[in-house]
Amino acid sequence: MKPLFDQYLALAPGAAELGYAWDEWRIHDDYADGETGFEEQLELLSDAASLALTIALGEWIAAGLAAFDDQDRTVAHYVRSAWAAFSQSYRPVYFETDDDDWRGPQRGMLNMALIVVNDAVFCRDEDPDVADRANQLLFYCQKLYPRLPAFGEWLADSLALLKSFYPYRDGDDPMIDLPATPPVPREVFGPGLSSPDRAAPLIEAYLDRIAPTNPFLSKTAP
Repeated sequence: MKPLFDQYLALAPGAAELGYAWDEWRIHDDYADGETGFEEQLELLSDAASLALTIALGEWIAAGLAAFDDQDRTVAHYVRSAWAAFSQSYRPVYFETDDDDWRGPQRGMLNMALIVVNDAVFCRDEDPDVADRANQLLFYCQKLYPRLPAFGEWLADSLALLKSFYPYRDGDDPMIDLPATPPVPREVFGPGLSSPDRAAPLIEAYLDRIAPTNPFLSKTAP
């Protein structure tokens, strides 16, 4: 049986390779010059699917670099709160880091994961290209997991399901407002979603579970 998303993430801390090159002054240039090889596939996804993939890739980065996150797990909590972008009952809380607190290869990558997820959720009115955000975090994941077959398997399975359930369609308007639609649950990245019709209750159930300990979630007005 296909592993659950959390079972994949459990492999991340031991599999992340930490010797990748990192230049604080070339963060954006490195990404702009880099290629993942998945650019065309990502363009086949709806904005909602690209947003969900961005969040999921952010979870891979937060899991692999958990030892370098704050004691309060700032990045991990923030990335998980982003699933509320699809919710009717919760909203993610906007947050910005102080770059000076997030220097070095590992904390720098964590910081970029938070920033890219934040942009994908809150800044689509300034730049509606959500697929590019997913591609940027995939670029970082390829640095972290170059020899983890499970990551490649997960990515291939996830892209296939996202293209099946949430494909890009000509004429789709850019996804700007929250909640993002159609709703894409975290379970799409494991065996927990058999039909997109089940997405909304899965999203709410997940957020209900994490809300008591996640400082970046707020309840919407009834």
